[in-house]
Amino acid sequence: MRALLVVLVIALLGSSVAMGEDNAAVSYSLPNGLKVSLRPVEDAKSTCIVTLFSVGLVDDPAGKSGLSHLAEHIYNVSASGKTAARTVDKIAEKYPLGWNAQTGCDFTIFATIFPAEQMEAEFTESASRMKELAIGDAEIETEKARILEETANMFERIPWLAAQNLAAERLRPSPNGGRKGGTDAELTALSTEDIKNFIESYYKPNNAVIVISGALDVKVARELIEKLYTEIPTGKPLPERPKAVAPPEKFFETLAVDVAAVAPNTPSEVCLAFPAPDFRDRLFPAFVVLASRLQTRAYSKLKSAPGRQAISYAPFDNPQFLFISLPLEAEQTPEEAVEALDKFVAETVAKRLHPFDVFSTKSNYGFQMGFMEMPDEMIAASPYWVALSLAWKERGSLDPAAMGKLVEAVTQEALDEAAKTIFAPDRRTAVVVITQ
Repeated sequence: MRALLVVLVIALLGSSVAMGEDNAAVSYSLPNGLKVSLRPVEDAKSTCIVTLFSVGLVDDPAGKSGLSHLAEHIYNVSASGKTAARTVDKIAEKYPLGWNAQTGCDFTIFATIFPAEQMEAEFTESASRMKELAIGDAEIETEKARILEETANMFERIPWLAAQNLAAERLRPSPNGGRKGGTDAELTALSTEDIKNFIESYYKPNNAVIVISGALDVKVARELIEKLYTEIPTGKPLPERPKAVAPPEKFFETLAVDVAAVAPNTPSEVCLAFPAPDFRDRLFPAFVVLASRLQTRAYSKLKSAPGRQAISYAPFDNPQFLFISLPLEAEQTPEEAVEALDKFVAETVAKRLHPFDVFSTKSNYGFQMGFMEMPDEMIAASPYWVALSLAWKERGSLDPAAMGKLVEAVTQEALDEAAKTIFAPDRRTAVVVITQ
Protein backbone atom coordinates (compact mmCIF):
# COMPACT_ATOMS: atom_id res chain seq x y z
CA MET A 1 0.00 0.00 0.00
CA ARG A 2 2.79 2.37 0.76
CA ALA A 3 6.52 2.62 1.27
CA LEU A 4 7.91 5.85 2.62
CA LEU A 5 11.44 6.57 3.67
CA VAL A 6 12.08 10.01 5.07
CA VAL A 7 15.41 10.82 6.66
CA LEU A 8 15.04 13.42 9.37
CA VAL A 9 17.96 15.55 10.43
CA ILE A 10 17.11 17.24 13.69
CA ALA A 11 18.93 20.53 14.01
CA LEU A 12 18.73 22.28 17.33
CA LEU A 13 20.17 25.57 16.17
CA GLY A 14 19.21 28.04 13.45
CA SER A 15 16.10 29.96 12.47
CA SER A 16 12.73 28.23 12.56
CA VAL A 17 9.30 28.55 11.02
CA ALA A 18 5.97 26.81 11.53
CA MET A 19 5.44 24.50 8.56
CA GLY A 20 1.79 25.47 8.48
CA GLU A 21 2.55 29.14 7.90
CA ASP A 22 1.76 30.00 4.31
CA ASN A 23 3.90 33.13 3.94
CA ALA A 24 6.36 31.07 1.88
CA ALA A 25 3.70 29.17 -0.10
CA VAL A 26 2.09 30.21 -3.39
CA SER A 27 -1.41 28.77 -3.74
CA TYR A 28 -3.83 29.05 -6.65
CA SER A 29 -6.30 27.04 -8.75
CA LEU A 30 -6.34 26.08 -12.42
CA PRO A 31 -9.49 26.54 -14.56
CA ASN A 32 -10.16 22.78 -14.41
CA GLY A 33 -10.48 22.92 -10.62
CA LEU A 34 -7.03 21.64 -9.64
CA LYS A 35 -5.78 23.28 -6.45
CA VAL A 36 -2.03 23.92 -6.42
CA SER A 37 0.36 25.00 -3.68
CA LEU A 38 4.10 25.62 -4.18
CA ARG A 39 6.28 25.74 -1.09
CA PRO A 40 9.98 26.44 -1.70
CA VAL A 41 12.27 25.43 1.17
CA GLU A 42 15.62 27.14 1.45
CA ASP A 43 18.66 24.85 1.20
CA ALA A 44 16.54 21.79 0.35
CA LYS A 45 18.28 19.30 -1.94
CA SER A 46 15.19 17.29 -2.86
CA THR A 47 11.66 18.02 -4.01
CA CYS A 48 8.36 16.36 -3.09
CA ILE A 49 5.09 16.14 -4.99
CA VAL A 50 2.00 15.22 -2.98
CA THR A 51 -1.27 14.61 -4.80
CA LEU A 52 -4.27 14.39 -2.48
CA PHE A 53 -7.54 13.16 -4.01
CA SER A 54 -10.78 13.52 -2.04
CA VAL A 55 -11.72 9.93 -2.92
CA GLY A 56 -11.57 7.13 -0.38
CA LEU A 57 -13.01 4.00 1.15
CA VAL A 58 -16.33 5.68 1.89
CA ASP A 59 -16.82 6.15 -1.87
CA ASP A 60 -16.83 2.43 -2.66
CA PRO A 61 -20.21 1.71 -4.32
CA ALA A 62 -22.52 -0.86 -2.77
CA GLY A 63 -21.34 -4.35 -3.65
CA LYS A 64 -17.92 -3.09 -4.77
CA SER A 65 -15.98 -2.93 -1.53
CA GLY A 66 -12.28 -2.37 -2.21
CA LEU A 67 -12.75 -0.40 -5.45
CA SER A 68 -10.99 2.72 -4.15
CA HIS A 69 -8.19 0.60 -2.70
CA LEU A 70 -7.67 -1.19 -6.01
CA ALA A 71 -7.90 2.12 -7.89
CA GLU A 72 -5.04 3.48 -5.77
CA HIS A 73 -2.87 0.49 -6.69
CA ILE A 74 -3.76 0.67 -10.39
CA TYR A 75 -3.21 4.44 -10.56
CA ASN A 76 0.32 3.90 -9.28
CA VAL A 77 1.45 0.91 -11.36
CA SER A 78 -0.27 1.41 -14.74
CA ALA A 79 1.43 2.59 -17.89
CA SER A 80 1.03 6.30 -18.54
CA GLY A 81 2.57 8.65 -21.10
CA LYS A 82 6.09 7.43 -21.78
CA THR A 83 6.19 5.32 -18.60
CA ALA A 84 5.56 1.59 -18.99
CA ALA A 85 3.55 -0.45 -16.51
CA ARG A 86 5.64 -1.03 -13.40
CA THR A 87 5.74 -3.12 -10.27
CA VAL A 88 5.94 -1.82 -6.72
CA ASP A 89 9.57 -2.96 -6.59
CA LYS A 90 10.33 -0.83 -9.64
CA ILE A 91 8.67 2.18 -8.00
CA ALA A 92 10.80 1.70 -4.90
CA GLU A 93 13.94 1.51 -7.06
CA LYS A 94 12.98 4.73 -8.85
CA TYR A 95 12.36 6.68 -5.63
CA PRO A 96 15.04 5.77 -3.08
CA LEU A 97 14.37 9.05 -1.23
CA GLY A 98 10.80 7.95 -0.55
CA TRP A 99 7.34 7.45 -2.02
CA ASN A 100 3.85 6.89 -0.72
CA ALA A 101 0.52 5.61 -2.03
CA GLN A 102 -2.36 5.03 0.36
CA THR A 103 -6.14 5.05 0.60
CA GLY A 104 -7.89 6.54 3.62
CA CYS A 105 -11.48 6.89 4.73
CA ASP A 106 -12.21 9.79 2.36
CA PHE A 107 -8.88 10.49 0.69
CA THR A 108 -6.14 8.96 -1.45
CA ILE A 109 -2.53 10.17 -1.35
CA PHE A 110 0.28 9.77 -3.86
CA ALA A 111 3.71 11.21 -3.11
CA THR A 112 7.23 11.01 -4.49
CA ILE A 113 10.50 12.53 -3.31
CA PHE A 114 13.25 13.07 -5.86
CA PRO A 115 16.40 15.13 -6.62
CA ALA A 116 15.59 18.70 -7.58
CA GLU A 117 17.01 18.35 -11.09
CA GLN A 118 14.32 15.76 -11.94
CA MET A 119 11.44 18.18 -11.34
CA GLU A 120 10.27 18.55 -14.95
CA ALA A 121 10.30 14.80 -15.53
CA GLU A 122 8.35 14.20 -12.31
CA PHE A 123 5.80 16.89 -13.12
CA THR A 124 5.32 15.29 -16.54
CA GLU A 125 4.89 11.85 -14.95
CA SER A 126 2.39 13.12 -12.38
CA ALA A 127 0.33 15.03 -14.96
CA SER A 128 0.22 12.11 -17.39
CA ARG A 129 -1.20 9.82 -14.68
CA MET A 130 -3.96 12.26 -13.86
CA LYS A 131 -4.73 12.74 -17.56
CA GLU A 132 -4.86 9.15 -18.80
CA LEU A 133 -3.80 5.66 -17.74
CA ALA A 134 -3.31 2.58 -19.89
CA ILE A 135 -4.93 0.08 -17.53
CA GLY A 136 -4.11 -3.54 -18.31
CA ASP A 137 -5.78 -6.75 -17.16
CA ALA A 138 -2.42 -8.17 -16.05
CA GLU A 139 -1.82 -5.27 -13.67
CA ILE A 140 -5.34 -5.60 -12.28
CA GLU A 141 -4.90 -9.29 -11.46
CA THR A 142 -1.49 -8.67 -9.90
CA GLU A 143 -2.79 -5.88 -7.71
CA LYS A 144 -5.88 -7.82 -6.69
CA ALA A 145 -3.56 -10.55 -5.41
CA ARG A 146 -1.46 -7.97 -3.54
CA ILE A 147 -4.53 -6.48 -1.88
CA LEU A 148 -5.80 -9.91 -0.83
CA GLU A 149 -2.43 -10.41 0.89
CA GLU A 150 -2.67 -6.98 2.51
CA THR A 151 -6.18 -7.48 3.84
CA ALA A 152 -5.29 -10.96 5.09
CA ASN A 153 -2.51 -9.37 7.13
CA MET A 154 -4.81 -6.56 8.22
CA PHE A 155 -7.59 -8.79 9.54
CA GLU A 156 -6.21 -12.31 10.04
CA ARG A 157 -2.44 -12.82 10.17
CA ILE A 158 -0.80 -10.01 12.13
CA PRO A 159 -2.45 -9.79 15.56
CA TRP A 160 -1.89 -6.10 16.33
CA LEU A 161 -3.06 -5.08 12.85
CA ALA A 162 -6.04 -7.42 13.08
CA ALA A 163 -6.97 -6.06 16.50
CA GLN A 164 -6.87 -2.45 15.29
CA ASN A 165 -8.75 -3.06 12.05
CA LEU A 166 -11.40 -5.24 13.65
CA ALA A 167 -11.87 -2.62 16.36
CA ALA A 168 -12.16 0.11 13.72
CA GLU A 169 -14.80 -1.85 11.81
CA ARG A 170 -16.76 -2.43 14.99
CA LEU A 171 -16.54 1.19 16.10
CA ARG A 172 -17.25 2.77 12.70
CA PRO A 173 -18.54 0.06 10.35
CA SER A 174 -17.80 0.42 6.65
CA PRO A 175 -20.85 1.43 4.60
CA ASN A 176 -22.83 -0.99 2.43
CA GLY A 177 -21.60 -4.02 4.36
CA GLY A 178 -18.07 -3.54 3.04
CA ARG A 179 -14.72 -3.65 4.78
CA LYS A 180 -11.67 -1.44 4.91
CA GLY A 181 -9.54 -2.36 1.90
CA GLY A 182 -12.30 -4.54 0.46
CA THR A 183 -13.93 -7.87 1.20
CA ASP A 184 -12.33 -10.77 -0.62
CA ALA A 185 -15.44 -11.67 -2.63
CA GLU A 186 -16.31 -8.13 -3.75
CA LEU A 187 -12.71 -7.20 -4.53
CA THR A 188 -12.20 -10.33 -6.64
CA ALA A 189 -15.40 -9.63 -8.60
CA LEU A 190 -14.38 -6.09 -9.64
CA SER A 191 -14.12 -5.76 -13.41
CA THR A 192 -11.70 -3.83 -15.60
CA GLU A 193 -14.55 -1.49 -16.54
CA ASP A 194 -15.34 -0.85 -12.87
CA ILE A 195 -11.79 0.32 -12.27
CA LYS A 196 -11.43 2.33 -15.48
CA ASN A 197 -14.71 4.17 -14.96
CA PHE A 198 -13.93 4.92 -11.31
CA ILE A 199 -10.47 6.34 -12.02
CA GLU A 200 -11.50 8.23 -15.17
CA SER A 201 -14.41 9.81 -13.32
CA TYR A 202 -12.98 10.83 -9.96
CA TYR A 203 -9.16 10.88 -9.94
CA LYS A 204 -9.22 14.19 -11.74
CA PRO A 205 -8.47 17.90 -11.07
CA ASN A 206 -11.80 18.87 -9.48
CA ASN A 207 -11.20 16.30 -6.72
CA ALA A 208 -7.46 16.95 -6.33
CA VAL A 209 -4.89 19.07 -4.55
CA ILE A 210 -1.25 19.09 -5.64
CA VAL A 211 1.50 20.44 -3.41
CA ILE A 212 5.16 20.71 -4.38
CA SER A 213 7.65 21.49 -1.64
CA GLY A 214 11.42 21.54 -1.21
CA ALA A 215 13.96 22.64 -3.77
CA LEU A 216 12.05 24.50 -6.48
CA ASP A 217 11.88 27.75 -8.40
CA VAL A 218 8.29 28.97 -8.03
CA LYS A 219 8.22 30.71 -11.41
CA VAL A 220 9.57 27.67 -13.28
CA ALA A 221 7.32 25.28 -11.34
CA ARG A 222 4.22 27.35 -12.01
CA GLU A 223 4.94 27.52 -15.73
CA LEU A 224 5.40 23.76 -15.87
CA ILE A 225 2.20 23.08 -13.95
CA GLU A 226 0.12 25.36 -16.14
CA LYS A 227 1.63 23.76 -19.24
CA LEU A 228 1.15 20.15 -18.10
CA TYR A 229 -2.03 20.14 -16.00
CA THR A 230 -4.32 22.79 -17.49
CA GLU A 231 -5.69 20.61 -20.31
CA ILE A 232 -6.53 17.63 -18.10
CA PRO A 233 -10.32 17.04 -18.09
CA THR A 234 -12.01 18.33 -14.95
CA GLY A 235 -13.62 15.05 -13.92
CA LYS A 236 -16.95 14.29 -12.27
CA PRO A 237 -18.10 15.38 -8.83
CA LEU A 238 -18.15 12.59 -6.28
CA PRO A 239 -21.51 10.84 -5.82
CA GLU A 240 -23.45 11.40 -2.61
CA ARG A 241 -21.79 9.51 0.21
CA PRO A 242 -23.74 6.99 2.27
CA LYS A 243 -24.75 7.92 5.78
CA ALA A 244 -22.43 6.74 8.53
CA VAL A 245 -23.30 3.29 9.79
CA ALA A 246 -24.22 3.23 13.47
CA PRO A 247 -22.06 0.91 15.57
CA PRO A 248 -23.66 -2.03 17.39
CA GLU A 249 -25.63 -0.92 20.42
CA LYS A 250 -23.09 -2.49 22.77
CA PHE A 251 -19.99 -1.64 20.78
CA PHE A 252 -18.02 -1.12 23.98
CA GLU A 253 -18.16 -4.82 24.83
CA THR A 254 -15.10 -6.99 24.39
CA LEU A 255 -14.99 -8.88 21.10
CA ALA A 256 -12.64 -11.88 21.15
CA VAL A 257 -11.46 -13.10 17.73
CA ASP A 258 -9.36 -16.13 16.82
CA VAL A 259 -6.71 -15.52 14.18
CA ALA A 260 -3.75 -17.49 12.88
CA ALA A 261 -0.58 -15.43 13.33
CA VAL A 262 2.08 -15.23 10.60
CA ALA A 263 4.96 -15.98 12.95
CA PRO A 264 4.91 -18.87 15.41
CA ASN A 265 4.53 -18.05 19.11
CA THR A 266 3.09 -14.63 18.32
CA PRO A 267 1.27 -13.41 21.44
CA SER A 268 -2.40 -12.52 21.50
CA GLU A 269 -3.28 -8.84 21.32
CA VAL A 270 -5.62 -6.51 23.19
CA CYS A 271 -6.80 -3.27 21.60
CA LEU A 272 -8.99 -0.35 22.63
CA ALA A 273 -10.22 1.96 19.85
CA PHE A 274 -11.65 5.44 20.38
CA PRO A 275 -13.36 7.58 17.73
CA ALA A 276 -11.22 10.59 16.83
CA PRO A 277 -13.05 13.83 16.02
CA ASP A 278 -12.67 15.64 12.72
CA PHE A 279 -9.91 18.27 12.53
CA ARG A 280 -12.62 20.95 12.35
CA ASP A 281 -14.45 19.71 15.44
CA ARG A 282 -14.31 22.22 18.30
CA LEU A 283 -13.02 19.47 20.61
CA PHE A 284 -10.20 18.36 18.33
CA PRO A 285 -7.50 20.53 20.04
CA ALA A 286 -8.46 19.04 23.41
CA PHE A 287 -8.55 15.55 21.89
CA VAL A 288 -5.05 15.82 20.41
CA VAL A 289 -3.70 17.13 23.74
CA LEU A 290 -5.16 14.11 25.53
CA ALA A 291 -3.89 11.80 22.77
CA SER A 292 -0.41 13.20 23.29
CA ARG A 293 -0.72 12.80 27.06
CA LEU A 294 -1.70 9.15 26.59
CA GLN A 295 1.24 8.58 24.26
CA THR A 296 3.73 10.23 26.61
CA ARG A 297 2.49 8.40 29.71
CA ALA A 298 2.39 5.07 27.86
CA TYR A 299 6.18 5.05 27.59
CA SER A 300 6.50 4.44 31.32
CA LYS A 301 3.18 2.78 32.15
CA LEU A 302 2.50 0.31 29.34
CA LYS A 303 4.63 -2.57 28.13
CA SER A 304 4.48 -2.53 24.37
CA ALA A 305 6.07 -4.92 21.90
CA PRO A 306 9.60 -4.09 20.68
CA GLY A 307 9.56 -1.53 17.88
CA ARG A 308 5.94 -0.57 18.46
CA GLN A 309 4.17 2.19 20.33
CA ALA A 310 1.21 1.35 22.53
CA ILE A 311 -0.69 4.46 21.42
CA SER A 312 -1.43 4.92 17.73
CA TYR A 313 -3.03 8.06 16.35
CA ALA A 314 -2.03 8.92 12.78
CA PRO A 315 -3.74 12.21 11.83
CA PHE A 316 -2.87 12.02 8.12
CA ASP A 317 -2.93 8.24 7.69
CA ASN A 318 -5.89 7.02 9.73
CA PRO A 319 -7.50 10.11 11.29
CA GLN A 320 -10.74 8.46 12.41
CA PHE A 321 -9.32 6.45 15.31
CA LEU A 322 -6.98 6.38 18.26
CA PHE A 323 -5.79 2.88 19.17
CA ILE A 324 -4.22 1.51 22.33
CA SER A 325 -2.89 -1.96 21.65
CA LEU A 326 -0.60 -4.29 23.58
CA PRO A 327 0.39 -7.94 23.56
CA LEU A 328 -1.71 -9.95 25.98
CA GLU A 329 0.50 -10.88 28.91
CA ALA A 330 0.94 -14.47 30.02
CA GLU A 331 -1.71 -15.58 32.51
CA GLN A 332 -3.74 -12.42 31.78
CA THR A 333 -7.33 -12.88 30.73
CA PRO A 334 -8.84 -10.68 28.01
CA GLU A 335 -11.16 -9.12 30.59
CA GLU A 336 -8.25 -8.26 32.87
CA ALA A 337 -6.30 -6.73 29.99
CA VAL A 338 -9.22 -4.54 28.91
CA GLU A 339 -9.87 -3.48 32.49
CA ALA A 340 -6.21 -2.48 32.94
CA LEU A 341 -6.24 -0.36 29.76
CA ASP A 342 -9.53 1.27 30.75
CA LYS A 343 -7.95 2.21 34.07
CA PHE A 344 -4.87 3.62 32.33
CA VAL A 345 -7.02 5.79 30.07
CA ALA A 346 -9.26 7.02 32.89
CA GLU A 347 -6.31 7.99 35.09
CA THR A 348 -4.48 9.71 32.23
CA VAL A 349 -7.28 11.86 30.86
CA ALA A 350 -8.39 12.87 34.37
CA LYS A 351 -5.10 14.62 35.15
CA ARG A 352 -5.17 18.40 35.36
CA LEU A 353 -3.89 20.58 32.54
CA HIS A 354 -0.14 21.20 32.78
CA PRO A 355 2.12 23.41 30.60
CA PHE A 356 3.96 20.25 29.60
CA ASP A 357 0.79 19.06 27.82
CA VAL A 358 1.18 21.71 25.11
CA PHE A 359 4.89 21.03 24.75
CA SER A 360 4.36 17.27 24.40
CA THR A 361 1.51 17.77 21.93
CA LYS A 362 3.77 19.82 19.69
CA SER A 363 6.53 17.24 20.07
CA ASN A 364 4.29 14.25 19.34
CA TYR A 365 2.05 15.67 16.61
CA GLY A 366 3.17 19.18 15.70
CA PHE A 367 5.77 18.14 13.15
CA GLN A 368 3.59 15.82 11.10
CA MET A 369 0.56 18.11 11.33
CA GLY A 370 2.58 21.20 10.50
CA PHE A 371 1.91 23.40 13.54
CA MET A 372 5.25 23.05 15.28
CA GLU A 373 8.03 25.54 14.66
CA MET A 374 10.87 23.66 13.00
CA PRO A 375 14.45 24.66 12.19
CA ASP A 376 14.98 25.42 8.50
CA GLU A 377 17.46 22.57 8.30
CA MET A 378 14.84 20.05 9.43
CA ILE A 379 12.21 21.30 6.99
CA ALA A 380 14.77 21.11 4.19
CA ALA A 381 15.56 17.52 5.13
CA SER A 382 11.92 16.44 5.02
CA PRO A 383 9.87 18.16 2.28
CA TYR A 384 7.26 15.38 2.45
CA TRP A 385 5.71 16.51 5.73
CA VAL A 386 5.65 20.13 4.60
CA ALA A 387 3.81 19.14 1.43
CA LEU A 388 1.42 16.81 3.23
CA SER A 389 0.33 19.36 5.84
CA LEU A 390 -0.19 21.97 3.12
CA ALA A 391 -2.22 19.50 1.05
CA TRP A 392 -4.62 19.00 3.94
CA LYS A 393 -4.79 22.76 4.38
CA GLU A 394 -5.61 23.35 0.71
CA ARG A 395 -8.23 20.61 0.91
CA GLY A 396 -9.93 22.69 3.59
CA SER A 397 -9.55 20.11 6.35
CA LEU A 398 -6.82 21.60 8.53
CA ASP A 399 -5.17 24.97 9.03
CA PRO A 400 -1.89 23.98 10.73
CA ALA A 401 -0.97 27.45 12.02
CA ALA A 402 -4.46 28.01 13.43
CA MET A 403 -4.41 24.53 15.01
CA GLY A 404 -1.16 25.35 16.78
CA LYS A 405 -2.79 28.38 18.39
CA LEU A 406 -5.86 26.37 19.40
CA VAL A 407 -3.66 23.74 21.05
CA GLU A 408 -1.87 26.46 23.01
CA ALA A 409 -5.25 27.84 24.13
CA VAL A 410 -6.76 24.55 25.33
CA THR A 411 -8.55 24.88 28.66
CA GLN A 412 -9.24 22.48 31.50
CA GLU A 413 -12.95 22.69 30.67
CA ALA A 414 -12.28 21.53 27.10
CA LEU A 415 -10.13 18.64 28.34
CA ASP A 416 -12.87 17.58 30.77
CA GLU A 417 -15.46 17.60 27.97
CA ALA A 418 -13.19 15.64 25.61
CA ALA A 419 -12.46 13.11 28.34
CA LYS A 420 -16.18 12.64 28.95
CA THR A 421 -17.39 12.54 25.34
CA ILE A 422 -14.46 10.88 23.53
CA PHE A 423 -12.49 8.81 26.04
CA ALA A 424 -15.27 7.48 28.26
CA PRO A 425 -15.47 3.65 28.55
CA ASP A 426 -18.87 3.63 26.81
CA ARG A 427 -17.37 5.43 23.79
CA ARG A 428 -14.73 2.89 22.90
CA THR A 429 -14.64 -0.64 21.62
CA ALA A 430 -12.33 -3.39 22.80
CA VAL A 431 -11.02 -6.27 20.69
CA VAL A 432 -8.85 -9.14 21.86
CA VAL A 433 -7.23 -11.24 19.16
CA ILE A 434 -6.41 -14.75 20.35
CA THR A 435 -3.65 -16.30 18.26
CA GLN A 436 -3.82 -19.96 17.37
